[in-house]
Amino acid sequence: MCDYPALAGGAPVCAVDCLWRGGCDLSNNREEQRKVIRYNHLVANLVVFHNVVSMMRIFQELVGEGYRITPEIMPLFRPTGRSI
Repeated sequence: MCDYPALAGGAPVCAVDCLWRGGCDLSNNREEQRKVIRYNHLVANLVVFHNVVSMMRIFQELVGEGYRITPEIMPLFRPTGRSI
């Protein structure tokens, strides 16, 4: 469990707070480890979802302005910015 007084209840926010402070000692508590992993997966999935929604809105604006968005140019809009 997190030793931070404001979050001593073990809330998922505790995992983020502990990471900012250099980590909590979760080495012997498997359930706490699973809770941290599940929370981190949730945060990662929310970031991906936010990126997809943002890109979709931008594409809709571009189409509304008269640009053609074709399947051939879609790979150019990769969120990672790496070339194909």
